[in-house]
This record gives sequence, structure tokens and C-alpha cells, in this order.
Amino acid sequence: GITAYSLHPGIIASDLARYMAPVWEKDLEDKSIAEKVFAAVFGTVWISSNMATAEGALTQLYCATAPADELTNGAFYWPIGAETKPAHPQASNETMQELLWKETEAAINTALREEKGKRDRT
Repeated sequence: GITAYSLHPGIIASDLARYMAPVWEKDLEDKSIAEKVFAAVFGTVWISSNMATAEGALTQLYCATAPADELTNGAFYWPIGAETKPAHPQASNETMQELLWKETEAAINTALREEKGKRDRT
């Protein structure tokens, strides 16, 4: 059967946020000296706590390769491969879960129809 897992890879030292630096700098322009110092200290601590990209891949690899009996279908996994409850309260909102499921199915069906149309034209 098909199983599905959600996961957070962790805070990874990569270039994913490279375009955010100008936004963060702009946000700091109107801040007090104390807020700027706090941001600098927090930023240093934040950066030092980042995982390497190889470590950031471990949760995905775990979910992709662990025996099915070691995983819980539909569960949320946090680094590194630890099953946990999502922190955001909306993650347990069944109405939102059903909406996400329906929207995902609709998007997949649309993509499949478009792909079929391309194949039929060739």
C-alpha cells in the first residue's frame, strides 16, 4: 500500500534563504540599537545551530528507507527521524486536512489530464 509522512528536515546551513538577507536587513532599518544587537546575537546563535546539508537529508532518507513497521502512516517526523506532533495547531485541523487532500487530488488529476492530452496529441 501507499504510505505518507510529513517531516521537517531541521534548520539547515544551505543557500535556501539566501534571498532573505536583504529582507531581514530592511526590517532592521527602523529598529532600535537594542533590537539590532539582539538580532545580531540571535543570528549568530541561529547560524551556529544549523545542521550541515548532509545531516538535513537524514530525516527524508529515514522516512524513505525505514521498514514500514518502524513508521506511522500520516505521522510527522522531526530531525533526525523522530516521530512527533506538529507544533502548529492547524496541523490537527481535520477540516484543513480534508481540504488539502481534495485540493491535492484535484491538482494531480489536472496534471494527469494535461499529460494525457500531450501524449494524445503526439
